[in-house]
Amino acid sequence: MFDALGKEGLQFFGAMTASISHEINNRMAIINEQAGLLEDLVLMSRKGSDMNIDRLERLAESVKNQIRLAEAIIQTMNRFAHSIDTFTLRTDLNEVIALSVRLFRRTANNREIQLVEAPSDNPVFITTSPYLLMNLLWRCLGAFMGSAGKNALMKIGSTATPEGAEIRLIREMQADGAATIELSDAATSIGEALKASVAIQNDGNAILLSLPAAL
Repeated sequence: MFDALGKEGLQFFGAMTASISHEINNRMAIINEQAGLLEDLVLMSRKGSDMNIDRLERLAESVKNQIRLAEAIIQTMNRFAHSIDTFTLRTDLNEVIALSVRLFRRTANNREIQLVEAPSDNPVFITTSPYLLMNLLWRCLGAFMGSAGKNALMKIGSTATPEGAEIRLIREMQADGAATIELSDAATSIGEALKASVAIQNDGNAILLSLPAAL
Protein backbone atom coordinates (compact mmCIF):
# COMPACT_ATOMS: atom_id res chain seq x y z
CA MET A 1 0.00 0.00 0.00
CA PHE A 2 2.80 2.44 0.85
CA ASP A 3 4.43 1.98 -2.55
CA ALA A 4 1.11 2.43 -4.34
CA LEU A 5 0.44 5.69 -2.51
CA GLY A 6 4.06 6.81 -2.18
CA LYS A 7 6.83 6.28 -4.70
CA GLU A 8 4.65 4.99 -7.56
CA GLY A 9 2.07 7.69 -6.90
CA LEU A 10 4.67 10.44 -7.05
CA GLN A 11 6.16 9.00 -10.24
CA PHE A 12 2.72 9.01 -11.84
CA PHE A 13 1.95 12.56 -10.71
CA GLY A 14 5.31 13.75 -12.01
CA ALA A 15 4.86 12.04 -15.38
CA MET A 16 1.38 13.51 -15.87
CA THR A 17 2.49 16.98 -14.76
CA ALA A 18 5.42 16.89 -17.19
CA SER A 19 3.16 15.79 -20.04
CA ILE A 20 0.62 18.52 -19.31
CA SER A 21 3.31 21.20 -19.06
CA HIS A 22 4.67 20.13 -22.46
CA GLU A 23 1.20 20.47 -23.95
CA ILE A 24 0.75 23.96 -22.50
CA ASN A 25 4.23 24.97 -23.65
CA ASN A 26 3.40 23.84 -27.20
CA ARG A 27 0.31 26.06 -27.25
CA MET A 28 2.32 29.01 -25.87
CA ALA A 29 5.03 28.52 -28.50
CA ILE A 30 2.44 28.67 -31.28
CA ILE A 31 0.85 31.80 -29.79
CA ASN A 32 4.30 33.39 -29.51
CA GLU A 33 4.99 32.60 -33.16
CA GLN A 34 1.69 34.12 -34.20
CA ALA A 35 2.43 37.24 -32.13
CA GLY A 36 5.67 37.55 -34.10
CA LEU A 37 3.70 37.41 -37.35
CA LEU A 38 1.42 40.18 -36.09
CA GLU A 39 4.46 42.31 -35.26
CA ASP A 40 5.77 41.74 -38.80
CA LEU A 41 2.44 42.86 -40.27
CA VAL A 42 2.45 46.00 -38.13
CA LEU A 43 6.03 46.79 -39.18
CA MET A 44 5.15 46.30 -42.85
CA SER A 45 2.13 48.56 -42.45
CA ARG A 46 4.27 51.30 -40.90
CA LYS A 47 6.57 51.07 -43.90
CA GLY A 48 3.68 51.74 -46.22
CA SER A 49 2.37 48.26 -47.09
CA ASP A 50 -1.38 47.74 -47.14
CA MET A 51 -2.69 45.94 -44.08
CA ASN A 52 -4.00 42.49 -45.03
CA ILE A 53 -7.25 42.39 -43.05
CA ASP A 54 -8.06 38.80 -44.05
CA ARG A 55 -4.69 37.63 -42.78
CA LEU A 56 -5.20 39.53 -39.54
CA GLU A 57 -8.56 37.86 -39.06
CA ARG A 58 -7.04 34.41 -39.65
CA LEU A 59 -4.25 35.11 -37.16
CA ALA A 60 -6.71 36.35 -34.55
CA GLU A 61 -8.88 33.25 -34.97
CA SER A 62 -5.81 31.02 -34.77
CA VAL A 63 -4.71 32.70 -31.52
CA LYS A 64 -8.19 32.25 -30.04
CA ASN A 65 -8.15 28.58 -31.06
CA GLN A 66 -4.80 28.02 -29.34
CA ILE A 67 -6.16 29.69 -26.21
CA ARG A 68 -9.19 27.38 -26.30
CA LEU A 69 -6.87 24.37 -26.58
CA ALA A 70 -4.76 25.64 -23.69
CA GLU A 71 -7.87 26.15 -21.57
CA ALA A 72 -8.96 22.55 -22.25
CA ILE A 73 -5.52 21.30 -21.19
CA ILE A 74 -5.68 23.34 -17.99
CA GLN A 75 -9.17 21.97 -17.25
CA THR A 76 -7.76 18.45 -17.64
CA MET A 77 -4.89 19.34 -15.31
CA ASN A 78 -7.33 20.75 -12.77
CA ARG A 79 -9.49 17.62 -12.79
CA PHE A 80 -6.42 15.45 -12.45
CA ALA A 81 -5.09 17.50 -9.53
CA HIS A 82 -8.43 17.26 -7.72
CA SER A 83 -8.52 13.47 -8.16
CA ILE A 84 -6.43 13.20 -4.97
CA ASP A 85 -8.69 15.44 -2.88
CA THR A 86 -10.53 12.40 -1.49
CA PHE A 87 -9.00 8.95 -1.35
CA THR A 88 -12.23 7.09 -2.15
CA LEU A 89 -15.15 8.51 -4.07
CA ARG A 90 -18.27 7.26 -5.82
CA THR A 91 -16.98 7.42 -9.35
CA ASP A 92 -18.33 6.98 -12.87
CA LEU A 93 -15.69 4.89 -14.64
CA ASN A 94 -16.65 6.45 -17.96
CA GLU A 95 -15.42 9.80 -16.61
CA VAL A 96 -12.21 8.27 -15.21
CA ILE A 97 -11.46 6.63 -18.55
CA ALA A 98 -12.20 9.83 -20.50
CA LEU A 99 -9.83 11.80 -18.26
CA SER A 100 -7.20 9.08 -18.48
CA VAL A 101 -7.30 9.08 -22.28
CA ARG A 102 -6.80 12.85 -22.33
CA LEU A 103 -3.87 12.52 -19.93
CA PHE A 104 -2.20 9.63 -21.75
CA ARG A 105 -2.86 10.63 -25.36
CA ARG A 106 0.31 12.69 -25.77
CA THR A 107 2.47 9.73 -24.72
CA ALA A 108 0.55 7.45 -27.08
CA ASN A 109 0.81 9.90 -29.97
CA ASN A 110 4.56 10.19 -29.46
CA ARG A 111 4.77 6.43 -30.02
CA GLU A 112 2.41 6.61 -33.01
CA ILE A 113 -0.26 4.69 -31.12
CA GLN A 114 -3.93 5.60 -31.35
CA LEU A 115 -5.59 5.67 -27.93
CA VAL A 116 -9.39 5.88 -27.73
CA GLU A 117 -12.10 5.43 -25.12
CA ALA A 118 -14.97 3.00 -25.59
CA PRO A 119 -17.57 4.34 -23.14
CA SER A 120 -20.49 2.22 -22.03
CA ASP A 121 -24.02 3.37 -22.83
CA ASN A 122 -24.78 3.99 -19.15
CA PRO A 123 -22.70 5.30 -16.23
CA VAL A 124 -20.67 2.65 -14.40
CA PHE A 125 -20.44 3.68 -10.75
CA ILE A 126 -18.18 2.20 -8.09
CA THR A 127 -16.60 3.62 -4.95
CA THR A 128 -12.86 3.64 -5.51
CA SER A 129 -9.77 5.83 -5.65
CA PRO A 130 -9.83 7.66 -9.01
CA TYR A 131 -6.18 8.65 -8.64
CA LEU A 132 -4.92 5.12 -7.97
CA LEU A 133 -7.14 3.77 -10.74
CA MET A 134 -5.69 6.21 -13.27
CA ASN A 135 -2.22 5.24 -12.06
CA LEU A 136 -3.04 1.58 -12.67
CA LEU A 137 -4.45 2.33 -16.13
CA TRP A 138 -1.31 4.30 -16.99
CA ARG A 139 0.93 1.39 -16.02
CA CYS A 140 -1.20 -1.11 -17.91
CA LEU A 141 -1.07 1.09 -20.99
CA GLY A 142 2.66 1.46 -20.47
CA ALA A 143 3.01 -2.32 -20.74
CA PHE A 144 1.07 -2.24 -24.01
CA MET A 145 2.97 0.73 -25.40
CA GLY A 146 6.30 -0.87 -24.65
CA SER A 147 5.41 -3.83 -26.86
CA ALA A 148 2.95 -2.53 -29.44
CA GLY A 149 5.11 -0.95 -32.10
CA LYS A 150 3.70 1.71 -34.39
CA ASN A 151 0.12 2.11 -35.63
CA ALA A 152 -1.47 0.04 -32.86
CA LEU A 153 -5.01 0.90 -31.81
CA MET A 154 -5.78 0.72 -28.09
CA LYS A 155 -9.24 0.98 -26.56
CA ILE A 156 -10.33 1.41 -22.96
CA GLY A 157 -13.90 0.67 -21.86
CA SER A 158 -15.85 -0.30 -18.76
CA THR A 159 -18.90 -2.41 -17.92
CA ALA A 160 -20.86 -2.98 -14.74
CA THR A 161 -20.77 -6.42 -13.10
CA PRO A 162 -22.69 -7.95 -10.15
CA GLU A 163 -19.52 -7.59 -8.04
CA GLY A 164 -18.68 -4.06 -9.18
CA ALA A 165 -17.19 -3.28 -12.56
CA GLU A 166 -14.66 -4.30 -15.18
CA ILE A 167 -12.31 -2.18 -17.24
CA ARG A 168 -10.92 -3.77 -20.38
CA LEU A 169 -7.87 -2.46 -22.20
CA ILE A 170 -7.66 -3.91 -25.69
CA ARG A 171 -4.92 -3.74 -28.29
CA GLU A 172 -7.09 -4.11 -31.38
CA MET A 173 -4.40 -3.87 -34.02
CA GLN A 174 -1.16 -5.55 -33.09
CA ALA A 175 1.85 -4.32 -35.01
CA ASP A 176 4.17 -6.87 -36.58
CA GLY A 177 6.59 -8.28 -34.09
CA ALA A 178 4.80 -6.93 -31.00
CA ALA A 179 6.08 -8.61 -27.87
CA THR A 180 4.10 -10.28 -25.10
CA ILE A 181 3.21 -7.81 -22.39
CA GLU A 182 4.30 -8.12 -18.79
CA LEU A 183 2.91 -6.01 -15.95
CA SER A 184 5.29 -4.24 -13.60
CA ASP A 185 5.51 -4.80 -9.86
CA ALA A 186 4.08 -1.29 -9.44
CA ALA A 187 0.95 -2.25 -11.40
CA THR A 188 0.55 -5.32 -9.20
CA SER A 189 0.89 -3.36 -5.96
CA ILE A 190 -1.54 -0.66 -7.11
CA GLY A 191 -4.01 -3.35 -8.16
CA GLU A 192 -3.78 -4.84 -4.68
CA ALA A 193 -4.37 -1.42 -3.13
CA LEU A 194 -7.54 -1.13 -5.24
CA LYS A 195 -8.58 -4.71 -4.35
CA ALA A 196 -8.65 -5.35 -8.07
CA SER A 197 -7.73 -8.45 -10.01
CA VAL A 198 -5.61 -7.85 -13.10
CA ALA A 199 -5.60 -10.49 -15.83
CA ILE A 200 -3.79 -10.58 -19.17
CA GLN A 201 -6.01 -12.11 -21.86
CA ASN A 202 -6.31 -12.78 -25.59
CA ASP A 203 -2.68 -13.77 -26.12
CA GLY A 204 -1.45 -10.59 -24.49
CA ASN A 205 -3.73 -8.26 -26.46
CA ALA A 206 -6.10 -7.44 -23.60
CA ILE A 207 -5.89 -6.57 -19.90
CA LEU A 208 -8.97 -7.06 -17.71
CA LEU A 209 -9.31 -5.14 -14.46
CA SER A 210 -12.02 -6.48 -12.15
CA LEU A 211 -12.93 -3.92 -9.50
CA PRO A 212 -15.11 -4.24 -6.39
CA ALA A 213 -18.23 -2.16 -5.94
CA ALA A 214 -16.62 -0.38 -2.99
CA LEU A 215 -13.02 -0.05 -1.84
